[in-house]
Amino acid sequence: MAKTENKILQKARELFSCKGYHSASIREIAKKAGVNVASINYHFGSKENLLLTVMETGHQQMSDEFSKIVVSNKTITFRQLSIELLHLFLAKKDLIIPIFRLVLLHERLDLKDFWKKNRPHFPFGIIHFQEVLKREIGHDIKEKDIFWAVHVVNVQILHLILMIESGHAEGPIIGNLFGKNFAEEVMVAVADSILEHLSK
Repeated sequence: MAKTENKILQKARELFSCKGYHSASIREIAKKAGVNVASINYHFGSKENLLLTVMETGHQQMSDEFSKIVVSNKTITFRQLSIELLHLFLAKKDLIIPIFRLVLLHERLDLKDFWKKNRPHFPFGIIHFQEVLKREIGHDIKEKDIFWAVHVVNVQILHLILMIESGHAEGPIIGNLFGKNFAEEVMVAVADSILEHLSK
């Protein structure tokens, strides 16, 4: 992707997240990106397409990184994969937090095209987790159980990231319970609980 497009996407992601889709104007995005409005229209066609591109490029970057982790370790366990996803989300939190804030905290958005295209890949990482769970639990594991397991992992990681970003992770309660590696310890406990439930 061209340098200009990347710059526009970065500023659009920041402004959409901070102000909301409807309040962030194309003119303001152009000003922050150091381009003119015509440049945004040329590269993305419309504000709606710009939003979809922000969502899709963020998701694709994360997917590519996660795939590399799985490909490099063919025997990775569910517990290990959960921790790797935590590390990836923490490393890419500047990309993830704005996208989730945009989806969850601001006004309702028409993302039908985005969800239609990416539904097979949600919750995030489900394709790779599915392979691992089938290897560990068995190929007769139900699709809804896989969905539930990966959803729980995603939600827990997002919760941990928000705790870390808000500073709560450095408070006395968390510190006394888990210490400096609390996020990994939480994910180990979550992964083990999920496996125990699925193995019954």
